[in-house]
Amino acid sequence: KPFSMLIQNVNTISATNLHERLSINSSEKDELSELTQAFNHFLERLEKGVKSQHNFLKHASHELKTPLASIIGHLEVTLSRPRENAEYREKMQALYTDALHIKSILEGLLLLSGLAGSHNTPFSSLRIDELLWDLLEKTSINNPHAIIQLNLHDVEHKPELLEIHANRDLLMIAMGNLIDNALKFSNNQPVDISLNDRAGQLCIAIAHKGIGIEEHELTDIFNLFYRSAK
Repeated sequence: KPFSMLIQNVNTISATNLHERLSINSSEKDELSELTQAFNHFLERLEKGVKSQHNFLKHASHELKTPLASIIGHLEVTLSRPRENAEYREKMQALYTDALHIKSILEGLLLLSGLAGSHNTPFSSLRIDELLWDLLEKTSINNPHAIIQLNLHDVEHKPELLEIHANRDLLMIAMGNLIDNALKFSNNQPVDISLNDRAGQLCIAIAHKGIGIEEHELTDIFNLFYRSAK
């Protein structure tokens, strides 16, 4: 009878209720309770894996939506009437920029998908200033109207602060997201990036001229896809 009840409980669990767990009779430590506990641990790992995949798909669709919408908009405008060769070249350049943006997003997503289940994330020594210059060059391709100022005065004679140990690709994604958001939510107003020495520690500050986020919302900024009500 206990095994029949356990099998019935197991059969009620599907992808829609992976958060549920089997009840364990804590008064007895027998083979059945150990089996139930092991199955609950399996459900916990399975739930984490499904959530990770779900979040990855949400992230992919969220990131690709903007450049795809831009491509569709450019094509609709271009095809609305005959145009001169110069106009076609201008629209093709815009499409090329959007295609590069999608390529960059896909490369980042493929990287994240490969590292999501890996405990051997490759780290190496790199110069943070060189990484930022590479990132700004990449940003200028995707957003040619962006105005970004990089201030290194406080650390230009302190190479030991500029040398860090990190994963270059993941750091490029993180810094790129911060810069893109600074541009996006300040309507492409100038963005200032400064590297400073704070008591022997490297501090990277990215400042923009947008309206910012209310103080009571700051605790939510690490929630996936959170946006301020403003």
